[in-house]
Amino acid sequence: MMTTLLQIICAVGAAACLFYWLNYVRRRNAASWESLLARLRPGWNARELVDLSFSNDEPNTSPQEYWGKLLTAHGLWTMYANAGVMLEMVNYAAHHGHSLDREMLARLRSDALEIRINVLKTVAEYACGAMGESVSMCALRAESAYSDMTAGMLALLEKNAGGAVPAFVAAM
Repeated sequence: MMTTLLQIICAVGAAACLFYWLNYVRRRNAASWESLLARLRPGWNARELVDLSFSNDEPNTSPQEYWGKLLTAHGLWTMYANAGVMLEMVNYAAHHGHSLDREMLARLRSDALEIRINVLKTVAEYACGAMGESVSMCALRAESAYSDMTAGMLALLEKNAGGAVPAFVAAM
């Protein structure tokens, strides 16, 4: 009796998860370009970090200064969220564009994955109390990949949808 009840509960749970996942995929595939642009989080720009990152003027930027410039994980989380949205934009372009450079799309997908992994590593290390060189390096790698992805998205838009560039730049 108890095992039958447990099987029913597991089956209903699995069906609910499958239903949720199918709705998520359906909504994601039905998203328009404008709705994707609207989901980008404004107010944070990777170029702000370039001023403080390891430059020739200040080669010994401390991890605390670098982390402070990231606004204590706010900037990292914005990068994480925007990388996901830009990944959806790349998928949208791949599904709706016929003459796209597949290598560029693969590079943009790789950049999005690198951003998300480095942001999660940085936040996890910072949460565990590690405030050293490794946290700064993960944040710097995430920022570098974010800059590369933003530049790649601009190049993709300029090449295939020139009218979308001003809206993308305004959202960033």
